[in-house]
Amino acid sequence: GHGYWVNKVRFSTDGQTIVSASSDRTIRIWNTDGSLRQVLTGHTNWVTSVDIAPNNQVLASASRDNTIRLWFYDADNQEFSTSNVLVLKGHYGPVMDVRFSPDGDIIASASEDNTIKLWKLDGTLLKTLRNGHSKWVSCVAFSPNGRVIASGSADRTIVLWNREGVMIQSLKGHDSFVEDIAFDPNGQALASVGRDRTVKLWN
Repeated sequence: GHGYWVNKVRFSTDGQTIVSASSDRTIRIWNTDGSLRQVLTGHTNWVTSVDIAPNNQVLASASRDNTIRLWFYDADNQEFSTSNVLVLKGHYGPVMDVRFSPDGDIIASASEDNTIKLWKLDGTLLKTLRNGHSKWVSCVAFSPNGRVIASGSADRTIVLWNREGVMIQSLKGHDSFVEDIAFDPNGQALASVGRDRTVKLWN
C-alpha cells in the first residue's frame, strides 16, 4: 500500500472504486476487494486530499506542493491517464482539500493561503473566496444542491458561501482547528469535527 500517512479516502459514486491520497506523494486507486488498480504520481509533496467527479471520469488531487491535479479516465485503457493531466496553479500555499460540486462542473479547493478557489474542469479559475477566514482553510464541502459551499479553518470557524463567492454566514463554536465538514444528504444540517475533540451539528 502507501509508504506514509494516508490523508484522505473516497468512494466513486458507483461504489466500485476507492481512491486514497497519501503523504508518500501518490494517489492510489483500489478495487473494493482491496486489490490495487493504479498508482498516480506527479505531485512533489504530500497529497492531502482527493475526490472523484460524480460521473467517475475525473479525479482531483490536492497537495502541499500548492497545486491541484486533474486526472481524466481513459476508457480505452480502463485507467486514469498519466499523460493528459491538468495542473491547476493559483494558490500561494499548500492545498489542503478538494471537492467536486454535485453536478461535477466545479471543483473547490481549500488552502493554507486562507482562501477557497473555484475552478472549471478545463482548469479555468472562476472565483477566489477570500476574507472569510483569518487562518488557513483546512476543508471544503458543497451542499447536496450545490448552491452552498462550506469551508472550515484553523481560525476555528466554518464559513458558508454562495456559489458566486459571497459569504453568507460564519459559524463559531469550535475551540480549536476545524478538521472536516460534511452536509447531510438533505442539505438541512452540517456536521463539523475539530481538534477540540468535538463533533458539532449545525442547522
